[in-house]
Amino acid sequence: HWVLRGGAQSRGASRPLQLFDGVMQEVAAVLRHDGNLCGSVARALGATSSALVEAIPLLAPFLPAQPESNLGSEAHAENRTVQALCALVDNLGNAARPALVVLEDCQWADNLTLSWLQAWQPPSDDVTARTSHTMVLVSFRSEDVGPRHPLRALRPTSHMTLGLLDEETLRKLLQSMAGPL
Repeated sequence: HWVLRGGAQSRGASRPLQLFDGVMQEVAAVLRHDGNLCGSVARALGATSSALVEAIPLLAPFLPAQPESNLGSEAHAENRTVQALCALVDNLGNAARPALVVLEDCQWADNLTLSWLQAWQPPSDDVTARTSHTMVLVSFRSEDVGPRHPLRALRPTSHMTLGLLDEETLRKLLQSMAGPL
C-alpha cells in the first residue's frame, strides 16, 4: 500500500491545490524512480497533462510535453485541471499497490480543491462505481464547516465523527509533544 499525505498549512491565504503539496511531493519522488507508474499516469492524463502541469509545476519533469492544441476557452481551464487531477489520483493506486490519499484540515481548502473533491467522489451512491485502487480520506473540523459548506455536500463512503478528548487523554497528548507539563 502507498499512503500520501497532504493538508492545509494554516488558516492564512491558501493558493489553489495547496492541500496537495505533500501528496505531490511524494508522487514526484515515486515517479522519479517508477517508469511504469509514470507511463500509466501520462497515458491516463493524455492531453490534459498540460493543465495538470500548469497547476502543479512539480510534475512537469515526469509528464511528456503536449503539443499546443486548442483545449477550449480559458473559462474551462478549472474543469480541465479538475479532470486531470482526477485522472492522476485514480492512477496512483493499482491492484498490487493500493493508494490512500489523506487530506487533512480540509476546512481551509481552496475552491479548486473543493471542486476536485466533488468531481472525484463516486458518480452515484454506488461506491463500486469507481474502479480506482485509490481511496481519499478527507478530514475537517466540523465546527469550522457550516451546514452549507461544500464539504457537507460530499457523499462519503464512510463517515466518522470524533468526540472531544477527556482531560487525562489531552494531558498525555500534550506531554507526548511538549514534554512534562
